[in-house]
Amino acid sequence: MIKKCKRLLCGLLAGICTAAALPAFSAGAEVIRTSLGQRGDLTQDGYIDIGDVIFLEQSLIYNGMKLELMQVNCPDGEQRSMAFYADLNADGCVNALDLTLIKRAALGLYEPDIIYEESADEDFIEAPISQFSPSLRCQGTNTLLMLVVEFPDCKFTKSYTTEEIYQTSFGPGDPNDPAYPLESVIGYYERASYGALTMNADIYRYNARYNSTDYVYIDDEGNYWADATRLLDELMSDMDDEIDFTRYDVNRDGIMDTILLSVADTTSDDGWWPCSGRYRGSSRYDGIQPGNIILGNTAPSDKIEYNSTWIHELGHGMGLPDYYKYKNAEDDWEGLHGQAGWEMMDDARFDMCAFSKLMFGWYKPSQIHVYTGGTQVYKLRSSQVEGNCIIIPRYDLNGYFSEYMVVEYATIEGNNPNWWGSFGNGGIRVLHAEASPFGQMFKYENYSKLYDESNNRQRVLRLANDAEGGGFFRTYDEIDGSISGFHWYDSSGYQTVDTGIKITVGELVGGRYTVIISEE
Repeated sequence: MIKKCKRLLCGLLAGICTAAALPAFSAGAEVIRTSLGQRGDLTQDGYIDIGDVIFLEQSLIYNGMKLELMQVNCPDGEQRSMAFYADLNADGCVNALDLTLIKRAALGLYEPDIIYEESADEDFIEAPISQFSPSLRCQGTNTLLMLVVEFPDCKFTKSYTTEEIYQTSFGPGDPNDPAYPLESVIGYYERASYGALTMNADIYRYNARYNSTDYVYIDDEGNYWADATRLLDELMSDMDDEIDFTRYDVNRDGIMDTILLSVADTTSDDGWWPCSGRYRGSSRYDGIQPGNIILGNTAPSDKIEYNSTWIHELGHGMGLPDYYKYKNAEDDWEGLHGQAGWEMMDDARFDMCAFSKLMFGWYKPSQIHVYTGGTQVYKLRSSQVEGNCIIIPRYDLNGYFSEYMVVEYATIEGNNPNWWGSFGNGGIRVLHAEASPFGQMFKYENYSKLYDESNNRQRVLRLANDAEGGGFFRTYDEIDGSISGFHWYDSSGYQTVDTGIKITVGELVGGRYTVIISEE
């Protein structure tokens, strides 16, 4: 038992020091060196004395985990375990040699090293999803064109000024707004992206020439669709002198990035339901062609529903698919279940999960921790407060277009309100991603011809414990092969291959969860 504890402690210390991430700093970033104190000063009181010696001695004799569980306040304001300071010779293990050195240090016969932390003002990673050439950028500022449309037979149930509509969706974020966190498209995306993305819009009004039903067609399967291309050609032709359409081609590729069509809330859901799709015409206005079209038929007075439509559909404009099920989903359309399953691209509510944020490039290199084997220890802060996650790859990450697990800590802060008590108190969730590419889309998204319409085989994203109800994991919970969804996909597309990995959730201290990942 003692040997096992010591070996585990050595692994924990190695994990603290070597938890892998992608390249730590952006090119040319200024490196800042911060002192975290001296090795051997377990209690962080500025001295190495008999108290530190006793702590280390008793830990090695009685319980090798004791130091790991004891947290101390460090000079940089963070909390770390005493084990962080107990490795006096910096060999990745805490053992009798460190005890000898700390005794010598207490007698003034040995001076341990100062521990420094290097940090930098990092850039966000390049958005992996940009490989799909989406219509909208995921970083920087997007300027959208919003067109508010009424028809002879369908008007808004009440009149709205252009300024009222603008303030409803593109006013500043306000945590005191009753609709928070869907009080503002700008506010939502700035919080979700940690400041990496800003959405803005110009708004124009238009009265269509014909009734709303004249712009609807029925496809071969009997589905109703709004002919947004026809409406847009009419509108842009009529307003060509009023609007400079080049303003909405931010990346200057000759295609307008995204147009929001806000049609009267009295239009029928037969065809006018919220959706996102490409312009299917060939016309050009001011020398550029319309690109992605996002349609919504909600009243601006229903602020939550109005903004959730734009936020969700803009996620498509930036390249993400729906996580919910399209076919054979009459009784169960949700892609992610339970308290841990709320996600903007699944439910059109709450924050985006770590996988979505990763695809959009909303993390900095040092915030993405990649498990590389053995036993590694991580400290996760709430994704709603700070960008950070753990990736457990099956094979080579391939720029994040492969199969892997994503571990994050989610809370009821930021874009995660505890509406209806649905989110509980949050906790650790594990997401199983199959993000292999297939041309300009994910291999297993709903629109891919390789997707299994029974919804039982590969999907872009699942909760690891979806079959168990999709709850959060908390202190003392373990995630291993006993969890039905914590498996890799087999050659037939089912989750049956044991990962050989165990995740142990440790204590929540100072707003950070300890997460231990080890090989079984």
